Amino acid sequence: MEEENCEYRIFLNNMWPYWKKKGSHEHPAVTNTVDLTGMWLLTAPNMSGKSTLMRSAAASALLSVCGFCAPVGAGSHLHRFGSLFVRGASEDVPSEGKSAFEAEMDEIGAMFRSQDHASSPSLAFVDEVCRGTSPREGTWLAGAIFEAMAGRKWCMTGIFATHLHDIVNLPLSQECLDRTTEMQIPWSESVESTNGFATTEGRYQLTRGICKDSKALETATRCGMDPRITERAKRYYDYLHKTKHDSTDSTQTLCVRPDDENNPVIARSDNNPHRDSVVDLAEKATGKTYDIFVEASYATHPSLSRGQPVLYVLKEPAPEGKYYVGESRNFKERLETHRRRKHKNVVAWVFKASSIDEARDWEEALCTACRRHNLPLSNTRIPRK
Repeated sequence: MEEENCEYRIFLNNMWPYWKKKGSHEHPAVTNTVDLTGMWLLTAPNMSGKSTLMRSAAASALLSVCGFCAPVGAGSHLHRFGSLFVRGASEDVPSEGKSAFEAEMDEIGAMFRSQDHASSPSLAFVDEVCRGTSPREGTWLAGAIFEAMAGRKWCMTGIFATHLHDIVNLPLSQECLDRTTEMQIPWSESVESTNGFATTEGRYQLTRGICKDSKALETATRCGMDPRITERAKRYYDYLHKTKHDSTDSTQTLCVRPDDENNPVIARSDNNPHRDSVVDLAEKATGKTYDIFVEASYATHPSLSRGQPVLYVLKEPAPEGKYYVGESRNFKERLETHRRRKHKNVVAWVFKASSIDEARDWEEALCTACRRHNLPLSNTRIPRK
């Protein structure tokens, strides 16, 4: 289905899980307001309420269009969509010789086929697709499914929940990114510990952003897993975390060039072709490896939401080959301004900071190091906090 304007807003005010009582003291229902246009990419830890939120939204939408009472507050409204699609956990179908993953692919394929013949967009809720195959291939496939759902051909509205966090590092098309909002349901965290893990509790509150900590080990501990197993798992995590940059078998090594100059894609790469002398200095100044590499003429990255403090390093092409070091809460705007005023083919390395003050400290340290090593800077001065 291709439509010129396929943006329809869903506004579910103070929605709550319909199977819970709002006034209960033991397990009180937590309300969330869903203000949705386009597609949400929803990430959150285990047992944080992703599936509950999606079921509640799907039930509210269905009840509303049928004219029944829905578990939402006053002022809620939504478009009457052509179809409603909900995909949760799949089971194998031995009678048809299908594994759980095959059954899941059948359902997703049916969703796209039905939309091919629809006269209006679909409202779709897809929960943890591709978890029945390898994480690497699952990430690639889930990313392509999400990109198709958000793209202009099928132009769906809905929520796509996942634990495959490397989807945000894939070179998703610009039309997909334009219709994507990153949402999360973070957990609060205390300083106490249980079996070596920080004690957390669910707030079940929806906010903008990406959550890359699924808290699988803590969830296993709370569910009574033998502590010797979870401790061994934590040691494996520490081992792989320390050695991850020695391996190129990762979606983080993916770097592609745009097929169409009018539809630039996003690239990230930790591979050697994108190493540079300034990167070594920047990693020493920040104490971390860079988060994102932006190729020449590429748009900015989906994980860089407005307000995210960053240190960025721009490099102009030869023969000048000058560097520019800066900090910002709006990297996309800074990059566009530099390309408009200076050179359109600059590349960029981006380091995410926890605060703007940290980004400014990094900026000052890196500018000083660049001058000490005689690297050509286009900065006119060393920044001071």
